[in-house]
Amino acid sequence: MNIFCVDPGGTTGLAWWRRETFRAWHLPLLDAQDNMAEWLDIEHWDLVVFESFHISARTLKVSERDSLDAIEFIGVGRYLCRLHGVPFETQTPAEAKQFATDAKLKAMNWWTKGLDHPRDATR
Repeated sequence: MNIFCVDPGGTTGLAWWRRETFRAWHLPLLDAQDNMAEWLDIEHWDLVVFESFHISARTLKVSERDSLDAIEFIGVGRYLCRLHGVPFETQTPAEAKQFATDAKLKAMNWWTKGLDHPRDATR
C-alpha cells in the first residue's frame, strides 16, 4: 500500500510509505505543493492523508497568512487527488497523536529528528 501524508503549513511536513519504504521530510509550502503534484504524477498512491486545519483566534494571532495557506493547500491537495483518482482523507492532529504516539513512531523506526512537521505528517 502506498500512502502519502501531509501536514500543511508555512513549513509543510511530508511523509510516505511506498514500496515498503518510509520517508519523511519538510519543505516550504509552495515547494511542498509542487512536490506533491510531481509525486502524484509519477507514482500510484492508494491514499493521501492531510492533517486537517481549523482557524481559531489563536492560529490567527500566530499567523493569518500561514493559516490561510494551510487551508488553501488542503484544497489543492483534495483537487490534485480528484484529478488522479486517489482517495483523499483528513484527520485532526488529536486523532493522529492519539493513534501514532511518539513511542510507536520510535518503535517503527519512523521517528524523525528536528522539526516536528515531518513527524506530524508521519502520524
